[in-house]
Amino acid sequence: MVAAGDERGGAPVDATSTDMELFQPERLVTRPFLFLALEAERPLGGGARFGLTGTDEVLIGRGPRRQGTRARSGGKTQLTVTVNSAFLSSSHARLHEEPEGWTIEDLGSRNGVFVNGQQVTRAVLSPGDVVALGRVFFLVEFHEVPEGSEANPSVSDVDVEDVKGETPGLLTLLPGLASRIERLLFEARRSTVVTVVGETGTGKEVLARAIHHLSGRSGPYVAINCGSIPRELIQSELFGNVRGAFSGATGSTGYVRDAHQGTLLLDEIVASPPEVQVALLRVLQEKVVMPVGSTRGQPVDVRFVAAAQRPLEEAVAAGGFRKDLQGRLEAFVFELPPLRERVEDLGILVGSCLVAAGVTENDAPRLSAEAALRLLGHDWPLNVRELAHAVERSWARAKGGVIDESELPKPKPAAVESVGIKDQIVAHLRTTRGNVAETARRMGRARPLVHRWIKRFGIDPDSFRS
Repeated sequence: MVAAGDERGGAPVDATSTDMELFQPERLVTRPFLFLALEAERPLGGGARFGLTGTDEVLIGRGPRRQGTRARSGGKTQLTVTVNSAFLSSSHARLHEEPEGWTIEDLGSRNGVFVNGQQVTRAVLSPGDVVALGRVFFLVEFHEVPEGSEANPSVSDVDVEDVKGETPGLLTLLPGLASRIERLLFEARRSTVVTVVGETGTGKEVLARAIHHLSGRSGPYVAINCGSIPRELIQSELFGNVRGAFSGATGSTGYVRDAHQGTLLLDEIVASPPEVQVALLRVLQEKVVMPVGSTRGQPVDVRFVAAAQRPLEEAVAAGGFRKDLQGRLEAFVFELPPLRERVEDLGILVGSCLVAAGVTENDAPRLSAEAALRLLGHDWPLNVRELAHAVERSWARAKGGVIDESELPKPKPAAVESVGIKDQIVAHLRTTRGNVAETARRMGRARPLVHRWIKRFGIDPDSFRS
């Protein structure tokens, strides 16, 4: 589901054993979902997700509003998905499961059915395939969900329009990411130190701000780049100084005390020099700072959030990062996936980028079909930051509210599959006990691509989980 923000105020609280029982590990199973990834005629609308478990067929067509309804007839379960788009026919396409996989069929539509830019009358879909029905773009993807949750597929249905007003950075259609965000919401109201790990541009600072917003803390949000603090000014920058403590010292509070009763983001924590690490470890342990030139410690109440581009354990193994500091910072670790692994969220992210650029419904923004395909087909190596810049540039040049493809990157050609890829997947699934996301990470491949290979080679991830 889409994670929702807790707007209650008040001071952070500590976790209890009863609370933690809510988040015990669950057995995961891989299940299919239909994602409405993007509406080109209404990019501010975000996207939607529909569970396909137990569904015999899906009918997609034009209707008064975007919605999914289920009905059972003749012993079959039918999901009807409607979208209010002039480019959709009332009965546009049929999606159903066959032995070779989920299949899309054109039902005689006016504007046709396209898979990865090629018009088809019938096609078997692989994970990662982009299905264009008029100006509405769909994906069929497989995701891990807790065993038993798929028994009622309607519970898996989520429409972003039903949850507008969410805290920025906490909106997703990916079931696994939504589950982790739910746990993050639980931790946000506590004093737990949180470490956010993700590639550059994935939104680590946006998430840190969301944690502060949800924490209920009355103090400010403060962010520092740990790798940019001059070594000779570390103590003063972090903890402040008293007037006359050294030449030019006029008296300051320092970053830590500036964040008193609030949140301090320790950005690029892995790049921090040894002196910064020692200083941070002391304040994390003692919750007291010693301003330069003072003989009395100052107690502080600060919620620490660290951000890193790679797991802290890798930095420790590579040398240069303290193991004891890692232990203090990893009370709760949250991994942000790169954009190439969350294409299903592209509609949400494009809408957020447009809103950030000042675009409203009154501007009637739209995407050309080619622009939508480029957005969905690019691998976005610089992640959401790159997407935001591309959307902003494109909107600045939009004519009549239509964003075309001129300012958007062209999709890269698919990489050639290497020999022995099936053996690699099987080996990784065996060592990760069927964890597809971890298998993709270890292979250095996007998760949808690994899912596509799994389907092509007939591999069953569930068989490795026993």
